[in-house]
Amino acid sequence: MGLAAYGIWRSVNLPAPFTLDDDGIGLPQLSSTHRWVQLRDPLLLKQMNEYPVEDIAAWFQRCFEDAIVGFLRAWPFKEKYLCLAGGCALNVLTNRRILDEKLFDDVFVFPGASDCGLCVGAAAYASWKLTGKAEFPTNVAALGLSYSQEQVDAAFNTSGLRPRVYESDEIVVNMTADRIAGGAVVGWHEGPSEFGPRALGFRSMLADARRADIRDHINFKIKSREWWRPLAPIVLEERASEWFEIDRPSPYMLLAARVRPGYAERVPGIVHHDGSSRVQTVNESQNPLMYRLLRAFEQRTGVPMLLNTSFNTDGEPIVETPEDASARSGVHRWIRW
Repeated sequence: MGLAAYGIWRSVNLPAPFTLDDDGIGLPQLSSTHRWVQLRDPLLLKQMNEYPVEDIAAWFQRCFEDAIVGFLRAWPFKEKYLCLAGGCALNVLTNRRILDEKLFDDVFVFPGASDCGLCVGAAAYASWKLTGKAEFPTNVAALGLSYSQEQVDAAFNTSGLRPRVYESDEIVVNMTADRIAGGAVVGWHEGPSEFGPRALGFRSMLADARRADIRDHINFKIKSREWWRPLAPIVLEERASEWFEIDRPSPYMLLAARVRPGYAERVPGIVHHDGSSRVQTVNESQNPLMYRLLRAFEQRTGVPMLLNTSFNTDGEPIVETPEDASARSGVHRWIRW
């Protein structure tokens, strides 16, 4: 997804990687034709190598979008709403295209969209069968573990870090907003861990989206990963439509949206090469402390958002425990549990 923004999909002339077939009983079936990748077909691999890698990425992304949209158009059961799951549902560009095509009034993607979400689906199904209803928490992405003050203290002792004790969350929020506005990158470990592959304000790195150099700083100096990797905004829900072309909440970072004209220059750190951002919105009930932090940052800067990326380095999982977070303390200037 990230590299596709730098390529030209029309420049690639290769066999389509997907076909839409009939399953024999009148339902569409999406089939993969890219066996040449699995079988290492030398001719097609040679043809691939004749194109810039960013063009290949753009072409594959476009083919994937076309295939999914074609599948949904061919589906005979017409409904107002669509729920998506499976790892492919994490493709935010495709999710945005489905909305733009106006095939459905709304689309919901479960944040743990891959196989890890099957356990929640099983529990929801059992609840529905047994009670006739399936209730979900306010933030279905925050289903992980929380840690006690004793566990936090133990992590500090083990790491040799010297803890700072604050009288209230308000002090922490204001100090963090000051530090980020001053240029710091903050490792933020607070509350229950996220369920799914995206950091959503509980195990996050936070930074000032106004910094033009912040993406390269995080990708190169902190995460040691590719230059083209985009970084996402976490924004107050009530201000999101002012800054982005989005007409609905996006609490799980599963929709791409273009930055509105005149705003991209103010937050270059979260604007991708194609003018879009992978937006996450936050309201007070979903994550009260993060909501207060965003409000505090807006009061200082006039910008109701922060850059939000996962609290890890390249090739490593997102931090889970206080011990995980303290082990990264040499990279980040300040950590909050």
